[in-house]
Formats: sequence, structure tokens, C-alpha cells
Amino acid sequence: MIGDDEVWAEAYALVPLVGDDSWKKNLADYLGNLLDDLLNLQTYVSPGTPPYPAFLFDRATFESLLTGEPGTGVAGMQAAFAAALLTSTFTIPIGTTFGDAGLAETFSTVGLAVPDPDSIDAGVDIIGELDTAPAVGDALDSDFPVKLRAAFLLLTYTVTGTNSVAPTPGAIDDVERAVE
Repeated sequence: MIGDDEVWAEAYALVPLVGDDSWKKNLADYLGNLLDDLLNLQTYVSPGTPPYPAFLFDRATFESLLTGEPGTGVAGMQAAFAAALLTSTFTIPIGTTFGDAGLAETFSTVGLAVPDPDSIDAGVDIIGELDTAPAVGDALDSDFPVKLRAAFLLLTYTVTGTNSVAPTPGAIDDVERAVE
């Protein structure tokens, strides 16, 4: 589970302020560090350690779409967010359970979680609110980390895989599962 607003703000305050394009990598790493293996689906429990399902944020795609052109920062962030979610991986290991955790909700094969387009659009809209965010002198007071966290928490995923019903396993098709 991703941290609360305070965790995101404190991590954001540690992102180095630079005068060159390295800010793009710094920002991609900031998000990846907060999300990799920590973003989870509601009610999903895995026997693995650390807690899985395993989400890996596509830092390279996110970084490549950020722009430093004047007046394009938020729009670039929105595009980077949407594209990186489509190329990030979210795998569900064998043995993971969800819902009532019965055999019909237990993965017998590796599952795959794909972001739902409407939820990506909702996250893009939240990031768009940064256009009107007030400028602050202290990173801990910034709306930036709060809006980014909120954008990720609006995501839902459709998860597919195979269940553990015996003797004939069936398909798992868990639609619009929220993250936590």
C-alpha cells in the first residue's frame, strides 16, 4: 500500500532542485520509489515477500515524456502519467487471493493487471488541477505530491488470470479493482 500524503510530501521535499534536465529522472525516481512493489489492489493478498502483487512503474517512459518547455509542465506531466501507466507492469503471483479468498479467487497462474482507461483519465484530470495550485516556498506545503498521490489512488485495474477451482480451473476476470 502506498504511503499517505505526509509520506509523499516528505519524499518530495528530498527531491533535489536542479537547473538541468536531470529533474526529469529525479521525478521519475521519486514516483517509482513510492510505487514499486507498494501499489496494491484492494483485498489482494499474496504469499510473497515483500507484499505483492508486483507493480513496477515505468520510469523511463515517464521521464521521456516530461517537458521543460515554458507553459507545458502540467500537460507534459499528464501525458507522462498516462503513458507510463500503460507501459508499467503489474503482475499477480500464483497463490494470490482476493475478495472472499476462495478457490475461485485464488490465482493458479500468474495474473496480469491492466489499468482501466477511465481511471487513467480521472488521474490525468487530478494532475491538471496543478495548473491552478499556488506557488509555495516549502516543498512540504506543495500540492504537487498530494495531487500525484491522489491521481494514483483513482486508478482501477482489470485483472485476468486462472483460478484454483479443482478439477477444472476457470478464468479470473476481476474488473475495475481499485488500488490502495
